[in-house]
Amino acid sequence: MTDLLLKDIEPALARRILALGEARGWSQHFTILNVLEHGLGLLETEARRGFDTSEAEALSRAIAALQALPAGNSF
Repeated sequence: MTDLLLKDIEPALARRILALGEARGWSQHFTILNVLEHGLGLLETEARRGFDTSEAEALSRAIAALQALPAGNSF
């Protein structure tokens, strides 16, 4: 196993991590491992999709606007 050292963590972030662990009855070590694993999984999924959330929402709005145009109209 590899040890990692995180420096300069914002106090608010550290409090959120500690609060999550306390709420679930997890050790600090186990909490941080879970946060890293789940967060990494989400970021990897986003990278595979190709669009971030704001881009996907903008594309969805554009498609909906085009679908709302009356049939037969052209640009």
